[in-house]
Amino acid sequence: MRIRLAAAGDAAEFVRLKELIVTGSYPFDYSPAQLAAWRPRAREAFIDLVGRDDHVQFVIDRDDGGRLAGCVSAALERVLPSPSWPAVHGYIGDMAVDDDVRGLGWGTKLLDRAMDWCVASGAETIRLTATASAVGFYRAAGFRPEGGHEAFQHMRWSAPQPD
Repeated sequence: MRIRLAAAGDAAEFVRLKELIVTGSYPFDYSPAQLAAWRPRAREAFIDLVGRDDHVQFVIDRDDGGRLAGCVSAALERVLPSPSWPAVHGYIGDMAVDDDVRGLGWGTKLLDRAMDWCVASGAETIRLTATASAVGFYRAAGFRPEGGHEAFQHMRWSAPQPD
């Protein structure tokens, strides 16, 4: 397993993995026509995000070449701080691992890499929106629920504060 930064040439595979989440974990029934219209828009958006300073995607290559086994995105948001809210937040999304490699720890390694990038980039908190089936996975990584509804849980991780 090798985790690397994604490149524009990974767009189709990244979108394929994202579609696993959209069709397998989202509580919506998308028609084949909706998915067909979404794929090129998603590929275009992915290519636009590659190489930005405030956004990164990590992928896992398969040994058989050309295909990806997993992916994750991380982004930064900069805001004016409040007394209890920092100025730099990370956001993690697009987390997907192919079914045949689940349970091997690859998702954890992708999440760790995305979290490390957020923290190294100055984020003191990291947020994400978890599907119902992924809440336990993110809890194990230190994320805590902040609300949402039955299908999606907003979660946040905060950097340990010095005593």
